[in-house]
Amino acid sequence: MEIWDFFEARDATLAARSAAWDDEPYPYSAEANSKDLRGMVYGRIAVSDDSFLSVHEMIEIDGGEATRRKYAYYLMSGGAPLWGEERDPNLETAVHRQDADGTRVASEPISFEDALTRAMATRAE
Repeated sequence: MEIWDFFEARDATLAARSAAWDDEPYPYSAEANSKDLRGMVYGRIAVSDDSFLSVHEMIEIDGGEATRRKYAYYLMSGGAPLWGEERDPNLETAVHRQDADGTRVASEPISFEDALTRAMATRAE
């Protein structure tokens, strides 16, 4: 597996859920000099007329498997976050969620698919 295979799988996940990247430049990039084994996703997915899921992932392919070394998923509405899910090994609480006021609480890792499902369910409420 190379990073481009991961990106294709991400697009397939979105298509299966009738979702797509918002009007932005292409959200994928491979890290230079990584032999297509590291890359980044940075984009947003519209979930309603006034909200979107902001997606930022740092991906590494090791032994044919993709690992999200760092990620941030934020549901934004009216320019403000409603909630967020992050994994950042540089922070004291590496895996955490945030509520609308920015309070961080330790949490379990969340998949991209689960973050997308949560965003769509939140906006459907």
